[in-house]
Amino acid sequence: KAFNINKIIYFSDGAASQYNNCKNFMNLCYHSMDFQTDAEWHFFAISHGKGPCNGLGGTIKQMAAQASLQCPFNEQIMTLRQLYDS
Repeated sequence: KAFNINKIIYFSDGAASQYNNCKNFMNLCYHSMDFQTDAEWHFFAISHGKGPCNGLGGTIKQMAAQASLQCPFNEQIMTLRQLYDS
């Protein structure tokens, strides 16, 4: 069954480094243009919002990176659709 993803909502804890990295905010500003999907970003205070989803998110990122590295260079996972299809 295919899903129609209209918006991605990111949640992050209060790690100090995220506020010092302008790339995070630039990625959010250009998210719609780069990925054809709207996004919003919610920041939690340190240690708030922790739960099972943190482990799941980390596992998904690790598995996606590993799968992408096993693909030929011109077929690596670059979009949400490619991640979903992989």
